[in-house]
Amino acid sequence: MAHLCFPNALVCADHFHVIKNISDSFNNARIRIMKKYEHLKSQNDTWYWLYKKYWRNLLKDPSKLEFKRYKTKRTGLYLDEHQIVDYMLSIDLELKKAYELLNEYRNFNSFANMYNVETWLDDLIIKFHNSRISEYYKVYKLLKNGK
Repeated sequence: MAHLCFPNALVCADHFHVIKNISDSFNNARIRIMKKYEHLKSQNDTWYWLYKKYWRNLLKDPSKLEFKRYKTKRTGLYLDEHQIVDYMLSIDLELKKAYELLNEYRNFNSFANMYNVETWLDDLIIKFHNSRISEYYKVYKLLKNGK
């Protein structure tokens, strides 16, 4: 319908929907990776509990994580959101790579300009493809086609 009514229109994606797709893909990867460690649940493992309770921190922009320390019930430790995220990322390298790519796109979204946007986007497309994270294949195609 759009092609009939608006034959000269260009299709474009707004940054909100792109970051939403990337965040959803990251979250799907996080769930898949977390299921690998489900055996820790029966062992009452602290890591699994932190991961289950504070997973939303992984979806936050790192600049919005708080430094305020609070006591985590299960561990008895006083941790801030940065420490919790760092701990969760130290467990699994694939999760860490997925997290870094998500935030690299956020940086691209915030800081790219007309002088570096094309090379930076090309670099991101290659990184999403080479990550070998199955959930990011959709992101790779989205960025490649959207370019």
